[in-house]
Amino acid sequence: MENKFVVGEKAYILKFCFGRNHEPEIKEVLVEKIGRKYIYVSGVYETKFSALPPYRNDYYMDVQLCSSREEAEKYIECRKMRLQLRNMDFSNLNYNALKAILSLCNSEEVEEDHVFSVGDIVYVSESNLESEKENGERIHENFFGKVKEVYDTHIVVDWGNDRKWIYLAKELSLAKGLRYMTLEDFSNTFGVCVNATFL
Repeated sequence: MENKFVVGEKAYILKFCFGRNHEPEIKEVLVEKIGRKYIYVSGVYETKFSALPPYRNDYYMDVQLCSSREEAEKYIECRKMRLQLRNMDFSNLNYNALKAILSLCNSEEVEEDHVFSVGDIVYVSESNLESEKENGERIHENFFGKVKEVYDTHIVVDWGNDRKWIYLAKELSLAKGLRYMTLEDFSNTFGVCVNATFL
């Protein structure tokens, strides 16, 4: 299974510096080795990163490895926008504006560049029928599964009972997007019988 980093090519370390007058740092490094658990780079003090997203360092959680400078800059912009939203005063907004913001925050739509993380609880929302015709049906004994591995082109999901299948990101949705549904709505929408004994 392919990794987004390539031995011998450039990568970029993003380090978030805490403090009012400190800007995030981006350092160019060289990928030396890619193992099953870690990616090793040269040129900096932090030389070992997780081989799975978000490619963080075990000892410095504010440091992560990016495949391009553009990706690192995008992380910085996302952080700035989150801080800006956190500091905004919503007290003067009317009902419609607040409802629109809340609806956007609770949206179940997945952006094209959304990256699922290991450990996410997911369900199949749009199965790739063409793939199943070619490779065989993927049988699910459970409605929800847990993301075990994440790659550029596919995601590995564990459905329990030693059964794992591979999916495209567009086939899956996060289970937390269903948190506002009642048990009755959930059962009617997906045709699933819910046994309350296990809730």
